[in-house]
Amino acid sequence: MGPYSVIMRVPSSLQRRVHQSGWVKGLVGSRRRQYAHRASSIAEDTSIFAENESYVEEKEAISSAYVHLPFCKKKCLYCDFPVVAVGHGRKIADYDAQYKDYKDSMMTSYVDYLCKEMELTPVGSHASGLHTREESEDVGHVALKTLYFGGGTPSLLPLKELERILEVLRRRFGIEPTAEITIEADPGTFDSNRLKSYMNLGITRVSVGVQAFDDRLLELCGRSHALYDVYKAIEDVHAADVPSWSLDLISGLPELDMDAWERNIMCAIDAQSHHISSYDLQVEPGTPFHSLYRPGMRPLPSDDETASMYARAVDLFTAHGFDHYELSSYAKRGHQCVHNAVYWDGKGYHAFGMGASSYVHRSRVTRPRKFNAYLAWVKQFEESIENNHHPLPHVATPRATSEDVLTDMIMLQLRKASGLDLGMMERRFRHGALIKDAILDAISTSVERGLVEYDADNNVVKFIDPDGFLLSNDVISDIFVALDRLKT
Repeated sequence: MGPYSVIMRVPSSLQRRVHQSGWVKGLVGSRRRQYAHRASSIAEDTSIFAENESYVEEKEAISSAYVHLPFCKKKCLYCDFPVVAVGHGRKIADYDAQYKDYKDSMMTSYVDYLCKEMELTPVGSHASGLHTREESEDVGHVALKTLYFGGGTPSLLPLKELERILEVLRRRFGIEPTAEITIEADPGTFDSNRLKSYMNLGITRVSVGVQAFDDRLLELCGRSHALYDVYKAIEDVHAADVPSWSLDLISGLPELDMDAWERNIMCAIDAQSHHISSYDLQVEPGTPFHSLYRPGMRPLPSDDETASMYARAVDLFTAHGFDHYELSSYAKRGHQCVHNAVYWDGKGYHAFGMGASSYVHRSRVTRPRKFNAYLAWVKQFEESIENNHHPLPHVATPRATSEDVLTDMIMLQLRKASGLDLGMMERRFRHGALIKDAILDAISTSVERGLVEYDADNNVVKFIDPDGFLLSNDVISDIFVALDRLKT
């Protein structure tokens, strides 16, 4: 697992385009924030986006769920997720033993309220009190086809508590026998026996939060594990014969250069995982990283260097049999993450737990990010159900407008290698043909530059890898400008 000797530079023509465009870091989570000002400028009062005629909603029963388990050994320095630090420990068994005799412990209390939220949630729809049970259950019900335990570090949760959550989900919603059930697990928090226990509970997929194959980088990130733990975790995953597993990497970290990044990539490939998620570092407000670093400035890599790292990852992962099926995701055949596709395709999903955000029939609800506030929220949810099913006043978020749906559809579907389905857009929007023409006009220059492809046979628009993804910010901005012109 030594350094990889071959270095491939991003073509100079791309380097010039990156420099000229001022390529914006943030190919991952911050894209919505980057484009929000453009999306909001699309006229709400035009006939194109008039709510009573613009969008044909295809209602379908919700068959996916996200469950947030917020507990971590400690909070990483770049993390802005809602988490609860429970202290550092090395022995796997400690976590079960520590909470064995404490029914009122923090983890047990959290799971109590988490299960209560699940029990209160209407079957067939979910907006946490925005709909009555009668309204919700008219939509229909199917068992869950995907389930994702995220965090936090879900692998810290005692097995008996995880089993309790799964029992409630099976009883309340049902879980398909062939469902994809993913759990996130950090090195140093599981062993092969725990993984086998997960599989006995029905879990089919494990996502290992490696982040870096370098002790110095792990230390700079404030990770609770070391490189030794990473290799032990990989050994345990193989020993347990997990049917599908993924590992996470982060590019753009402090002090990371191209040589070190290539070594990380090759170590990830040598781990023989079925799936790799490779994210660009986001320096989020309110985190220690935000106080320590500025994007594009040392010791962080420059924007051009980060762009080159992205292109290099594409080259190496695809050369070793991974399909680059989404902006930050690579998979061997048959191992794409089915649950994440629900987000990218704009489908509805349940969400439970502290800070979790659900999306059902164009209604999005985010739960409180603080532990005690979440417990209070569940209590209020219970009281609202008891009081004639009245919705919770502070979570009554408005349904997404037709332009919101369109914006999300463009941004999320273009993350995928399969691209933006213009045929679906034409079917779902009354003025879909006009919207399609505006999009095709907006991307015409990008098509000529070799950044975007319009597949007329399948009626889809997609980025050409990697150049198109690297300059995707510019392309999507052009699309929003063109849609803005529809109001004139």
